[in-house]
Amino acid sequence: QVLEAIRRLYKGAKLVHGDLSEYNILVAPSFQVENTISSTEDSDMDLQVVLIDFGQAVEIRHPEASSLLYRDLDRVRTFFTSQGVETLSIDKSLSYVQDEDASEEEAEIQHEAASSNAVEALS
Repeated sequence: QVLEAIRRLYKGAKLVHGDLSEYNILVAPSFQVENTISSTEDSDMDLQVVLIDFGQAVEIRHPEASSLLYRDLDRVRTFFTSQGVETLSIDKSLSYVQDEDASEEEAEIQHEAASSNAVEALS
């Protein structure tokens, strides 16, 4: 879900967070989230990722957007890896976020494998 949230920010809002870390990722019940990320079950109690603190966000056309996106993905990957969560490589993550035709199946496989561990890691 974190990678999908970063992708939505990049593709939908045309923004890169610029200062993303585990401290800017919240987990909330889906009934509290307006634009939920699809999950395997349709329950109001499903947990959803919410990104916060966009003070450092830049438009994707900003000269440093690519390096900031790389840094955001690296920080998130480093955190989840340190918590024992299997993650995609930085290159695969970048490809998914930036490519409109990225494999939804790959992201879904990653989500299934890591979702329970990720919620525990953020707790």
